[in-house]
Amino acid sequence: MALGLKNLPLQTAAVTGAILCVITGCLKEKEAYAGIDWVTIFLFAGMLPWLPPWTRPAQANSSLTPLSA
Repeated sequence: MALGLKNLPLQTAAVTGAILCVITGCLKEKEAYAGIDWVTIFLFAGMLPWLPPWTRPAQANSSLTPLSA
């Protein structure tokens, strides 16, 4: 890789790049906002309650531990 960041997650690189584009003026704030696919974001947000509890990060530890008496 160009910067030697082999373990950088793709989503982190994408968000960092988008923020840098807005900060440096390559992309205007309105253009960045218009480029967001809101339907997809709301689709994923709407599907979150349907996930089993053990796949949710906040509840991962609590649902797999046995109940104490």
